[in-house]
Order: sequence, then C-alpha cells, then structure tokens
Amino acid sequence: MEHLAISKEVGDRVGECAAYGNLGNAYRSQGDFSKAIEYHTQHLVIAKEVGDRAGDGAAYWHLGSAYKSQGGFSKAIEYHTQDLAIAKEVGDRAGEGAAYGNLGNSYQSHGDFRKAIKYHGQHLAIAKEVGDRAGEGRAYGNLGNEYFLQGGFSKAIEYHTQDLAIAKEVGDRAGEGGTLLCIRCWWTWAPIQPVSSPAFCNLIGRPGRCVFARLDLQAIASVGGKAPHGEAAPRKV
Repeated sequence: MEHLAISKEVGDRVGECAAYGNLGNAYRSQGDFSKAIEYHTQHLVIAKEVGDRAGDGAAYWHLGSAYKSQGGFSKAIEYHTQDLAIAKEVGDRAGEGAAYGNLGNSYQSHGDFRKAIKYHGQHLAIAKEVGDRAGEGRAYGNLGNEYFLQGGFSKAIEYHTQDLAIAKEVGDRAGEGGTLLCIRCWWTWAPIQPVSSPAFCNLIGRPGRCVFARLDLQAIASVGGKAPHGEAAPRKV
C-alpha cells in the first residue's frame, strides 16, 4: 500500500501500475480473488493509459488466473486470449507459449478437453522451439492430465513419463514427485487396460510390482489439475 500511496503522491503512473499489480498478486496468494481482480483491473487501466503493451499482457495474464481460481472459466479464457494476442503482437514467443498453456488449463476446467489438448500441444511446440525445458515439462504434464481425464491412459502415461524425465533432468524434485503421483493415480484408475511392465514399475519406484491404494475419480481429477502442471510462472508486473 505504501508503494501505491507514494506513486500516487509523486504522479508516477508507471509505479502506480506496478503497485496495483503487486497488490493483486498478494491478494490472490491469500485467496482473496475479488480483491485481486479489483487491483489487476486498475493495473490494466493504467497500463493501457501509458501505452505499456507488455503491462497490458501481464494484467490480462493475472486477471485470467484470478478468474480461473474463482471459477470464472469463461472470463479466464477471455483474458488469457487477450494475453495471447499481445504476446504474438510483441513477438514474445515464450509468453505466447505460456498463454497457450494457461488457455489449455482454462479449457480443461471448463470441460472442453479437445481444446485443452490443442492449446497444450501448441505450448509444447513453442517450449521446444525456445528451449524452455521447464515449460516443456509442464506441457507434457498437462497433456498427460487431459488424456487421463478422457480415459486415454496409454497416452497419459506416455506424456507423464516425458514430464518425469524432464523433472529429473532439471532437478525439479517437487515436479518429479507430483508427476509420480499423477502416474500412480493413472495406474490405479486403469484396471480396464492394465499394463504389466517391469520397466514402468521401475520408473515409478515400485520395482517388481505396482500395487497402489485406490482413489476415487474426484480425488484423481483434483490431482490432475494441481501444480506442478498448472500455470506458467507469473508474469512480472
């Protein structure tokens, strides 16, 4: 609040814009999505006023994420689409890939798995192009989640295995653990087409046998939407 007050006092509109964005992030991290939306909207208004296209994109990114967290999936799609358009306009390929990933997550939450797969596939292609290994891992993980939720278990395991390999490569222990959890949930939910594979069992840390506690579908679906396969790293405000 002090940053915002000082920026207003000295007439620093750029500083004011950044302060609103930071306040929005703080409220979102506390779970107060209505306040986050209020402050990110102010961020967007000022970014437009001063002609800061990158700031516009960041504000749209954060508004989309706040609305998604609040359950406003149509609004989330609207704002992430705006973010994507700006990333393309300014030639930000990494930002474009992240926007595709966020759109994929929003469409998944909206229940449109076909579009989710389309956008996560575009995120994956751009992540490979720009050498973003972490982004590539997120895209593989999200594609695995989409196929899992549609019952495409073979595809799910293929993509989660790619995600796991990248998490190990880059030393992302949290991501590695999250991916193993997704794979184990996949195994639990796929009794209709079991895969008896020693290599698979070794991959997920159960050499020789794969016996896991049964989880209900709702629990599995909630795992599918969790980090580390969620949003891209937040944009700077």
